Amino acid sequence: MQEINPVCNNDQLMTIMEKKIGTNATEAAFAIKKEADSKLKAQFSVFCAMNDLIYVAHAGNFCQYKKGDIICFAYKF
Repeated sequence: MQEINPVCNNDQLMTIMEKKIGTNATEAAFAIKKEADSKLKAQFSVFCAMNDLIYVAHAGNFCQYKKGDIICFAYKF
């Protein structure tokens, strides 16, 4: 049985997020969305914040990633 990662179920999306998160949360959100939409051929919703982020979502394709002080969540239904 394959183990399910509770914060990210898409390795490609995680790689994009790791690459696109810099030092500005707003810039990170737009950069992640642009690349995820293009490379993964889907419309993603993305939001980023400094330090902590609390959310509840039910999505089929999702990833949360934190780098430094910025945490982002990307998903599509």
